[in-house]
Amino acid sequence: MITRDAAFFFLSGVMEKSFNIGIVKIGLKLGKDKLYEYARAFGFGVRTGVPLGGEIDGKLRAPAQWTPGSTAIVSFGQEIGVSALQVIGSYSAIANRGALMEPVLVKEVRATTNGKSMVTQFAPQKVRQVVSAETAQTLLGILTKVVESGTGIQARVPGYTVAGKTGTAQKMDPKTRKYSNTDYVSSFCGFLPANNPELVCLVV
Repeated sequence: MITRDAAFFFLSGVMEKSFNIGIVKIGLKLGKDKLYEYARAFGFGVRTGVPLGGEIDGKLRAPAQWTPGSTAIVSFGQEIGVSALQVIGSYSAIANRGALMEPVLVKEVRATTNGKSMVTQFAPQKVRQVVSAETAQTLLGILTKVVESGTGIQARVPGYTVAGKTGTAQKMDPKTRKYSNTDYVSSFCGFLPANNPELVCLVV
């Protein structure tokens, strides 16, 4: 029986060092159905609802379409395609105590009609509670350690505590239709101040 503290220590170490084998072990323990369920709950594979033309769903196949190796591979971010808004939304959910919010582009619109001022406001809308506030707080602590002493150390900002995670994704080689061993997309997504988040940022 693994204790909660031992599980936290393991996950924290895996995330700090961006250790794919550790993530795979967690994904296999979770199972393909739960892995898919949480990926969808965090907003992957579905449009965010932002009022802009051209938004795509991204790519997240249903478990029935997965191969025997898909659970391991999806765990560390392959076999899926995501938009920048989806990534930002998932980190925002952690920052918002586990609540996934619908993106808002414009805070308010002001207009004057027949001499009268009209103001239309757009308030944040909660889409769903993805994880509990307690789980989100645990993840926040882990993401903070990633920046303090892990792969995200270059994202530290003087005077602030930053929470975030690096990403390294192999590009698809269009000639071989396989993942490239030389071409990558590098990214970092995080938020600050970690103890009272105000800003989420994605760098790709």
